[in-house]
Amino acid sequence: MTPEQQMHVLRDFPGHVFRIFLDWRWQDLFLEKTDFIWNFLPEESTYNDLLHHIRRKMIISEYFSAELFQEFFRRSPSAFRKHFVKQECLGNALFSKFLNNEDKETVRVILRNIDVEDRVRLVSCFRIFECFESLLGRKCQDVVELCVREAYPSKEDRERLKKVYMRYHIGDEELLVLWSKVIWQRFFESLDETDASGRQKRSLEDETLTRAKRLH
Repeated sequence: MTPEQQMHVLRDFPGHVFRIFLDWRWQDLFLEKTDFIWNFLPEESTYNDLLHHIRRKMIISEYFSAELFQEFFRRSPSAFRKHFVKQECLGNALFSKFLNNEDKETVRVILRNIDVEDRVRLVSCFRIFECFESLLGRKCQDVVELCVREAYPSKEDRERLKKVYMRYHIGDEELLVLWSKVIWQRFFESLDETDASGRQKRSLEDETLTRAKRLH
């Protein structure tokens, strides 16, 4: 196939070509080729289809690893990353898959490569709240804490998130609602305690350093 014919195929069928490269065994070449194909891929119109195939490949392919997805996501256009957040909030569970697998590194990469507004939107949406609650029920607090701290770094921020989450506690099962409120209350209290302990430790370290300087 001539270079001109290759360009013609890319212009006419960018989504199909992208899906072919999802099966590519050589990861460096995959990233190189997909970097180029992004230039031809229409925004929005093919993103849903692409995300569907990525989710599928993450399940059945031995080549499309979490590490490859991390680099792929870093190098993807901002429009794709925004669309990713939008679809996650609608229930397309790729981010949730990484959460349930407790894949903190991939979760961290996703959160740090979307803008602040999308980070807040993702962590505060009902679909992700449900996933977090399931993780807390399994005693998997670390990954939930990672997400909350990335999106809501201060105690004041987290107070706003707590109010959002409390509005999600609705249902006919009073005991389930009560259980949910209790585990979330404990979660936020543990974050506050960790922060307070960290501040106290830093204060003691500063005091020790000051005394050491005076001795010299």
